[in-house]
Amino acid sequence: MSETPDASGLEPPLDPFASRSRTRDLVEQLPVVVFVDTDEYHGETVYISPNVEKVLGHPQASLLADRGLWFRSIHPEDQDGFWRSWEDAWKKGTPFRAEYRLLRPDGEKVWIRESSVLVLSESGRRLAWQGVIEDLTTEKRSEEDVRASESRYRALVERVPVVVYEMDPDDERRTLYVSPHVEQVLGYSRAEWLDQPDIWIELLHSDDREVVLAAHDRHSETGEPWDLEYRLIASDGRVVWVHDRATLIRGRAGGTAAWHGVMIDITAEHDAREMLLLHKEDLERRVAQRTSELQEANELMALEIGERRRMEDELRQVQERYR
Repeated sequence: MSETPDASGLEPPLDPFASRSRTRDLVEQLPVVVFVDTDEYHGETVYISPNVEKVLGHPQASLLADRGLWFRSIHPEDQDGFWRSWEDAWKKGTPFRAEYRLLRPDGEKVWIRESSVLVLSESGRRLAWQGVIEDLTTEKRSEEDVRASESRYRALVERVPVVVYEMDPDDERRTLYVSPHVEQVLGYSRAEWLDQPDIWIELLHSDDREVVLAAHDRHSETGEPWDLEYRLIASDGRVVWVHDRATLIRGRAGGTAAWHGVMIDITAEHDAREMLLLHKEDLERRVAQRTSELQEANELMALEIGERRRMEDELRQVQERYR
């Protein structure tokens, strides 16, 4: 609400102390820590906003009273990097910006981003360093969780006994990723496989290539999951049967799509099926042959029985005549 003008019709002059108070309130409510340090290599903190206690765990008064407390709180692994960056900025008078860890009194690690600039007088004399400190702990922990999760999934993918791959659905069918198990299955290292993006097409068995590529084009157009058995030629010329299953993953917000799939070596299984089929065919052939032989034997036996009966009838007739 505005102040009421005096009798002269003019507004009363602003209170400089009230303005300074509003500025302090604004600074101390910001979601960052604001500070002012003296222009020294091991500077003294002359002001720091009270919310520093939420970040570092030390109260404002402790940091103002103990010049070295802030520097002692820097994580041991980040000390060298911090001092190298600070020394360079302090000597040149250039803006300082660094991300590093601080240790709270309870030993908890806090990630911060410090940004500060050198304040100069009108004559160019160096006065002090003013800056802000942002708490990055939540952000860094999320990044660490993502990296840990990616590391676990990568370890899982690269240890499973199948070839895991990512392939571009375009006409070139470029391999974007392949797991190390490809070397065990087909004899090509991952580096060799990725150096030749269309290697999958080149290794398709000549009898399967046309059918497999046509099916791949059809599934790329429809986006339906891919599930097919076909042959690939290994580096040593072996024929390898694989069971290939994949899903077309669309990129976020209409981004690039890619096939994510697995190829399982089923050569032994396929050979076993072929062997069983051969055995089955051989058994059926033998059964048919034996059945035919038995049928012939039965026919001969029937003829013999018939002939014996005929001879017995003739014998009876002769005996009757002699009687």
